[in-house]
Amino acid sequence: MSSRASALESSKASGDALERGDRDLAAELEYDANGNPKKLRIDVILSLLKRDSFENARQVAQEAIDAWQHSGNDVVPFSKVSMVWRTPGGGKDCHRVGSIADW
Repeated sequence: MSSRASALESSKASGDALERGDRDLAAELEYDANGNPKKLRIDVILSLLKRDSFENARQVAQEAIDAWQHSGNDVVPFSKVSMVWRTPGGGKDCHRVGSIADW
């Protein structure tokens, strides 16, 4: 398991932070009425471009999947969760966790 995504170890880790070695990423996992994960909000600037100096959204998504799976949860439904983050240009981006992870 990646220590960088340990907040997702618990299936109900809403409001916790993703531990990132020297600092934390503010993250919130939202659930639907049935208790299934539906949205992962990351409150930092991430980029899909490897050449950017910002944290890589693909790596963060992969670490979230790894932590979710390590905690004994089914990764397939989690891979369909929308991950929302701030972009370098000041906007927001959103993709399914499984569509951008490197798995």
